[in-house]
Amino acid sequence: MWHCLIILTIFCAACSKKTTQDSSPNFEQSLSCLPNFNDSKGWLGGDVAYSVLLDPKTSLWFFGDTFIGTADMDSRKNAIFIANSTAISQCNSSSGHSSIYFDWGGKKSTLPKAIFNSQNPNSRYWPMDGFTHNKQLYWVLVEVENTGKGPLDFEFRGVKLAKVSNFEESTDNWKIDFLDLNSEQDFLVGISIIKQDKHVIFVTLIDQPKNTNKNRPVILTRIPLDRLTHPKENLEYLATDFTWKPGISRTDAKTLFNNGMTEMSIRYHDSLKKWIAVMHHTKFPSEKIVISSASEIHGPWSSWETAYTTPEMLPETPGYDSETFCYAGKEQTQFSDDKNLTITYACNSFNPDKQRSNLNIYRPKIVQIPLENLKIN
Repeated sequence: MWHCLIILTIFCAACSKKTTQDSSPNFEQSLSCLPNFNDSKGWLGGDVAYSVLLDPKTSLWFFGDTFIGTADMDSRKNAIFIANSTAISQCNSSSGHSSIYFDWGGKKSTLPKAIFNSQNPNSRYWPMDGFTHNKQLYWVLVEVENTGKGPLDFEFRGVKLAKVSNFEESTDNWKIDFLDLNSEQDFLVGISIIKQDKHVIFVTLIDQPKNTNKNRPVILTRIPLDRLTHPKENLEYLATDFTWKPGISRTDAKTLFNNGMTEMSIRYHDSLKKWIAVMHHTKFPSEKIVISSASEIHGPWSSWETAYTTPEMLPETPGYDSETFCYAGKEQTQFSDDKNLTITYACNSFNPDKQRSNLNIYRPKIVQIPLENLKIN
């Protein structure tokens, strides 16, 4: 549980500033101020790692499937597996170093549980991107159902928009409303989110059945900020004629990218006057994190270029394991600046036993890439 003073300080700062994601903030800081996702007080690792900026030194994070244990555990063998967790990271202005406070549900009891819990016993919620508006927290949740025991044995069942009206309080006291955002499992609404003017834009992936070679196009949907109480009914999509139309469409929507990933980011960089998209390469598994750029969010977008190669998947890296794969590449814009692009990614193992025994994987990794090394058109 976060210390109440920390939360109140964060919340007050967030309320006093206009928190948007339509541009990259002026957030100059040293590399030492980047958060470290090492084990902490029972948090033993998680993936996904979407975040929002609450004030110039404070970020709220959400993670997907998470291992919770005790501080003295040297493996995840006896840890409890929950669907999601959260954290607050802060940069200390005087020391220039970052601190992070992990949190999850059930801390008042002996049984850890997810922050966002599905009412369906056969499914769970994976957090995607989020935003704040009118002193409330909104977070996109993908409902996932297991279809087997492997790391890739799951299917999507729809998308919810969680609204937390009292996110300044400890998570055990959160009042959460789960609002329908999309009930069709083919559309992953909110893999990246941008608040812009009077709307919130949801970057949306059109998913395809597994074991097919079909592309997964990326499109844009949006909701007026004054109609968030009924998101599904007020969803609009950007059509091929560049007008916004009610609902969502597979055939009439304007395509940003012919093929995307379930996790990615699209953010605006004011210093470059460019939108930058970041994701892992669509050829899974891939060691490449790639970027594309555009002057307008609807494109045209440049061809994908390699921005970073994850060393965990390179045979020459000490400790290399051929069963390790990396994924979930995305930008964390609040840690980027005029000179650097800051990204996170996670790695996992095709071998479930290694996922539990190897504490070097299955946790976010954060890196900064000099913009001068990137090809941005």
